[in-house]
Amino acid sequence: MFALDFLDNLSIQEISSTSPRLAKKDSNPPATFMGIRVHKDGSIFPSEALVQKFNLEYPKATIVNKQLFDVESGAPLKDEQGNPITKRIVETPEGHFGFDVFSLHNWSQVENRLNMANIILVAVTPKKADKVDLFSNTKYNDDGTPKSSVLDQGAGTYGKDSLLPMLKEVYGHNVEDMDYVDLEVNLTKNIRSVAPSGIFNLPKLITRGEKKGKADFVRRENVDIFPLMIATPSIPVVEAAAEIAVPAAPAIASA
Repeated sequence: MFALDFLDNLSIQEISSTSPRLAKKDSNPPATFMGIRVHKDGSIFPSEALVQKFNLEYPKATIVNKQLFDVESGAPLKDEQGNPITKRIVETPEGHFGFDVFSLHNWSQVENRLNMANIILVAVTPKKADKVDLFSNTKYNDDGTPKSSVLDQGAGTYGKDSLLPMLKEVYGHNVEDMDYVDLEVNLTKNIRSVAPSGIFNLPKLITRGEKKGKADFVRRENVDIFPLMIATPSIPVVEAAAEIAVPAAPAIASA
């Protein structure tokens, strides 16, 4: 056998270790945590406690195949084989919610907002409303059962395009430096009462068409609004929510 002493003098280029793949059980935050887990790929998963608190789960739907008719003649449309041409409509019940997510400094309805600490806020909004950011919809089987649970869906488009940049802008937090970050919905500061009329014009960005990226707003009525904060390390920004004053919103919603 030959000597192995040369191994004592080896010098190799160090390679940074890659982040371990998360097990499925790590996709969501702890069950009792009141918040969401945002992964560096943009996928977002809620905790069980959050889903139960705000009824975020996707309900069973009624599937209706509606007959389509010719616009001019009014005759029912049929395909080449003579079968009716229908449109699949998914009807879901009321009482289930998703989240609108936005930063305080972008909320033009708030007076003197730029003089306050910037924070991220979530509004608890009915799933059936237009332009709900998180947990608004899923695909359904023909028997009306949802194809995925809100706990497992993990859709990443909104997280990648909007929430990750917002976290960096508002809290200076770059999730790409780690596997994920947990964000807590702080239930101690519900600012719903700051608008006596119960009407809010919440900020949105136009996501399609020629005006993509332009600022817009969406009208919401009687919604709960809470700070959304990085859980660890704790960021002392909740105090800003106590200073928010919202004047009456215009009666006309954005087009």
